[in-house]
Parts: sequence; structure tokens; C-alpha cells
Amino acid sequence: KKEEEKKEDVVGNVKIIYSMYDQEFEIVNGSTTAEKIDDEYALTFVMPKCKIRLTLEKNAGMNPSDLTFVKEEPEGTYQGLEVGKTYYAYCDEDAEEKAKAEAKSRAYYADSNNNLTKPEDVTGDRNGGESCSCVWGNPCVSPYNCKNWHNRFAVAKANGWKGHS
Repeated sequence: KKEEEKKEDVVGNVKIIYSMYDQEFEIVNGSTTAEKIDDEYALTFVMPKCKIRLTLEKNAGMNPSDLTFVKEEPEGTYQGLEVGKTYYAYCDEDAEEKAKAEAKSRAYYADSNNNLTKPEDVTGDRNGGESCSCVWGNPCVSPYNCKNWHNRFAVAKANGWKGHS
């Protein structure tokens, strides 16, 4: 009888770039997962329910229909990656989550032509950390942490500030 030859795993690294992130990831037999990338880059923290895809093409500003994505089998497990190559991550944002985030952002960065009150789910650090205090009814004293410096008094007034005493 012939002994079955066991194939050894092919292990190496690929570089995966997303925005300012530029790190190497280990691949085994040409494969890694979206979970490993997300553990390092936290993309689903910023864009809940997004789908992380990989391409060999720089994709900043490109239409996703013009890109060729790496095969995933099963979904979230990338196949056919080549040791030493550079791949670019692309995130397909969940439409519902994106709409929620945009609504929060519009409310938070409101100007004098918009609704100046904070939505119920906007949070800030009220325990000593620096954050914009306008949404809590106190005009900011520094432009560095204020989300709407030019309208800080209007934002604070809309959130309970009574004005100067």
C-alpha cells in the first residue's frame, strides 16, 4: 500500500490596505477571513453589518461595479490569495445602517438652518473626557472639541442652555 502523502499547508502573508490601514495578514493555503480583517481594522464597528470584500485594484472613489473582487467561499472566507501580494479592502455598507448613521450625523452637526437638538441616541462623554458640550446645553469653550463651533450658542440653547446670566 502507498502511504497517502500529506500536503503541508502553504503559509505566508499578504498586505491588506483600507484607507489609512496598511497591515500584513497571514494566509494559509491562499485563504483568510473577513473576521480576521475586521478584528484588526474594526470596520463593522464603524459600519455595522457591512460586507468586507477584497480586490487587487486600488478602489478609492471607484464604482464597485468596475472592480473585480476576490472569490469568497463560503461568504467571508477569501480564496486564491497569493503570498506577497497587496489587496485592497472594500466595504459594502448596509443601506439601513448607513441611513441611520447619516441621520445621526446630520442632527449632530446641525447648523442654523437645521434642527439643533440632539437625537435620543446621540451620546457624549459627560464624565470628564473632552467632547462637544453644546448638545448637552453648555456652549463649548474650545473649537478643538466642538462639533459646530460657529453655531455653538444656538445648539446649546436648543438643548436647554438659558443664555448668559
